[in-house]
Amino acid sequence: MSTETIYVTTTALLGKCQCGTKHRIDADIEKTERAAWNGPVTDSRVLTPGVHLDRGGRFSATCTCGQEFGVKPLQVGFRQQDKCGGRCRSAIGAACDCECGGKNHGSNHAC
Repeated sequence: MSTETIYVTTTALLGKCQCGTKHRIDADIEKTERAAWNGPVTDSRVLTPGVHLDRGGRFSATCTCGQEFGVKPLQVGFRQQDKCGGRCRSAIGAACDCECGGKNHGSNHAC
């Protein structure tokens, strides 16, 4: 008998469409972990409409213009001396190391 653990996490995804629109999408991702004969296996699926996860583990999203574009998960570092401000809220890159810990990163582009 196999046991499965299912949990949902919210991941901030950032990207820019070819039309020039910048996006921050807080996507809900369901992960299922189960034991297999060759070790643990994790399957993921995106619950947020308009966001896709391919077999290679890469995310994409659909812009309001209808085009699909790549998005990357936010990577968070933390340096207390780096104050959070407009530079963080307007960011399109997928790395944040200011005091907000990613909470505000790219928020000016939230969908």
